[in-house]
Amino acid sequence: MLADGDYLSSNRLMDLLSSICSMFVANICFLLAALPLTLYIILFKTIDLRILSLIWIFCGPAVTALFLVINKILLKQDSGIFKTFFSGYLKNFRQSILISGVQGILLFVLYLDMKFFMAKKIFILYDIFMILSILVILISLYIYPLLSRFEISSINLIKLSILYSIKKFHILIISLILFLITTYVSVQAPTIYLFFGPCITCYFVLMAEKKIFFEINQTFIK
Repeated sequence: MLADGDYLSSNRLMDLLSSICSMFVANICFLLAALPLTLYIILFKTIDLRILSLIWIFCGPAVTALFLVINKILLKQDSGIFKTFFSGYLKNFRQSILISGVQGILLFVLYLDMKFFMAKKIFILYDIFMILSILVILISLYIYPLLSRFEISSINLIKLSILYSIKKFHILIISLILFLITTYVSVQAPTIYLFFGPCITCYFVLMAEKKIFFEINQTFIK
């Protein structure tokens, strides 16, 4: 018979393995739902921001669904990864693709503006459009996690994301660093991306923003 300590260790190991398997399945779901992004990461070693911004237009529903599933895994609410992912994908499809569509188009236009002002050597305007591009990307680290957790209008979603980007700037920076690290590793090693890249990114972002979700739920969600 197993001693109590061995039994607890065995349970923890099983929970860990179960979570890893669930995250792997969630990652596969994301790769299928965001196929244009998947193919781009696998086939190209360099990052073209114009192409990425256009691809991003179609990624909002997949990103939202992945955050939803990873949050369920963290809460140990296992209701079936495929079912949870694709039901979340369909439920939030219109709102999330509207947001990612606007973001993608904005980033594409901002990138063209940056190239134009750089060519003209108007550096102050280049810097302004660079900052705007960064802001569009940064609020994504709040928009999609929040959309996966709460039923909220797009306008209020954007307002909350901007508010907490300012109010909890340090958490935003932590989330950004984690996102950049996993993105870089994914581009350099596509195999890691295929197995765990997106879900690990979502996991770290959700862990960093855990207290924020509780605060929003208590303060703003009725």
